[in-house]
Amino acid sequence: MKIVRAQETPTHSRNAFSRSSVTDGKLKCACGQWFMPSRSDAKHCSNACRQRAYRCRKYPNAKNEWYTPPWVINLVRQVMSITLDPASCAAAQKVVKATVYFTAKEDGLSRPWFGNVWLNPPYIPDVQKFLAKLLEEFDSGRVQQAIALVNAATSASWFHKLLGRFPACFVRRRIKFWRPDRGSTSPTRPQVLFYLGPNVERFVSTFAHAGIVTSSGLRY
Repeated sequence: MKIVRAQETPTHSRNAFSRSSVTDGKLKCACGQWFMPSRSDAKHCSNACRQRAYRCRKYPNAKNEWYTPPWVINLVRQVMSITLDPASCAAAQKVVKATVYFTAKEDGLSRPWFGNVWLNPPYIPDVQKFLAKLLEEFDSGRVQQAIALVNAATSASWFHKLLGRFPACFVRRRIKFWRPDRGSTSPTRPQVLFYLGPNVERFVSTFAHAGIVTSSGLRY
C-alpha cells in the first residue's frame, strides 16, 4: 500500500463522519481512532463506524444525540453535584437535572464553563473539541470538578491526554443510552468515565462498583 504523509481532511459539518485523515499508512477514522486499513478503499476502523457513516449519509438530518441512563447519573451525583451540562437538551435533562445546560443551538463550545460539569459529548464530529474545551476550562480554574463519559478510543490522542492526567472508570457493561423516539441502545464499543477534580477517593470508591478504576497507573 502506498504510504501517504500527513494530510488532514477537515470535519466541520455535523455529519462528516465518513471523512478521515491519513498519516504513515494509517487512517484516522472520524471517531478519532487510528487504524491500519486492511484494504485500499477502507475509510472506517470498524463495522460500527461504517454503519454510522452510512446512517449519516442516508439520514443527514438525524439527531446525533443519545442520552445518559439514570444509573450513571446517580453515580455521578454521589461524587459531585452537576452545575453545568454543556452538551445537552431538554429531554436529556429529565435525567441529568443540571442547574444550567446548553443545547446545540446555544453552542456550549462558544460559552464559558463553570462549577461542576457533566459531559456526555456528541461524537459526530465534535468529541475532540468538547474534550479540549473541558481541559481548557478545568486548567483555568473555572471548572472545579467534571466527569466525562466517552468511548474507550484507546488510539485517539484526546483519550491519552485524559488517561495520562486523570482517574478513569472502564465500565464493565455496555451502557444503554436512550432517546425518547427510539428507546435504548447499547454501543458497540465500551465506555470510560474520567474524573477531573480533587475528590479522587470518592470517585474511586463510587465507580469501583461499575468497573475497573485506574489512577496514576494504579488499578482499584
